[in-house]
Amino acid sequence: MNNRKSVLLITHELSNTGAPILCRRISEEFKKNGYKTVIISLCRGRVSEKVKQAAHEVRVVNIRHSYLKKVLRMINPKWGKEKSWRLGILLYYYKLRGFNKAIVNSIESGNIIPYLKKNNIKFITLVHEMESVYEKFNAYDKLDYISEHSDTIVFPAEAVKSEFLGSVSVNPTGKMLIRPQGYYKKETALTDKAVARKKISEKLGLEGDARFIIGSGAIDIIKGVDLVPLIMNGLKAYQNLHFLWLGEINKSPYMASVKAQIKKMGLEKRIHFMGYIDDNDLYNNILCGCDAFVLTSREDPMPSVMAEAIAMKIPVIAFRKSGGAEELLADGRGLLAEYADVNHMAEIISEVIDNKTDVQSITNAAYDHLKKKLVFEDYVAALEEILFEEE
Repeated sequence: MNNRKSVLLITHELSNTGAPILCRRISEEFKKNGYKTVIISLCRGRVSEKVKQAAHEVRVVNIRHSYLKKVLRMINPKWGKEKSWRLGILLYYYKLRGFNKAIVNSIESGNIIPYLKKNNIKFITLVHEMESVYEKFNAYDKLDYISEHSDTIVFPAEAVKSEFLGSVSVNPTGKMLIRPQGYYKKETALTDKAVARKKISEKLGLEGDARFIIGSGAIDIIKGVDLVPLIMNGLKAYQNLHFLWLGEINKSPYMASVKAQIKKMGLEKRIHFMGYIDDNDLYNNILCGCDAFVLTSREDPMPSVMAEAIAMKIPVIAFRKSGGAEELLADGRGLLAEYADVNHMAEIISEVIDNKTDVQSITNAAYDHLKKKLVFEDYVAALEEILFEEE
């Protein structure tokens, strides 16, 4: 096999969330460019048709969520981190087949790094996570693997790089680059706002004069889902305003507490959890029919959903000091509330709704930036150049 045309893509899981979706999209682009691609997932899960179509092969090696390891770590955090002979054999197998280039997609995939190094496979690590995720998954050993062994580390924003460097105990030995992944959802299409609103209203069984703002992401405290009812409470005067949350819905205690909070505040009919939207027409209508995209994240490196909103010329509102959003929305490309200040966020949203903000200049500036600096094909081309330079 021509090793110039073979790439391994390592993901920690195959869910419909940010990093796994990005891995799939990168694989699609490499495959389109004539590369043999293999996606290796380090966690069990359903392999969807979209994932299967994105790569020539998909391999699942469940090393992340072993119940024995979880029990061991409850007793001692250092236990249960033993080496996985399956990963060693798998990478040796692909090395024999001519795969000597790889992309490690997220710090949670860091378990595979010693085996990439052992098999002399050149690799890029994409670091999307920030400090709270390091702590949540006790991932500091993986951070050190990344820092010590990666040929190149790519961060989506300066804020992500800064937190990474402040958390590692081993100085990086390879190159470090800042490169946001850009906009990769090409199935979007602009729709008339009034038409789009009507279709959303019909979907939710609402009156025709309903207006919408949206947020998106996994149901997680980092994404600030619990801040949504507090923000909407500050917008009670807008009785026809609804908040749509897009993203996979789970049955976690956190989700239960958010729903209880919404019920106590009497906002059940104003906040709608729509789940992960796989229907492109519906997704387009939701984006085009909204007055603003509201990023409630307490911490987020550079969510692709912001780029999707910008591509549809929707104003984006986020918190300062929450990650890459502040960099993306700088220079008049978006609106920023003070960190976790729900009242300030509500004030900004009301100004957008009441046309007290020059939304058009904001969306135009953001759109121009997107088209110049956030082209996904350019991002993948940069990864390709790094992997195959000097060959």
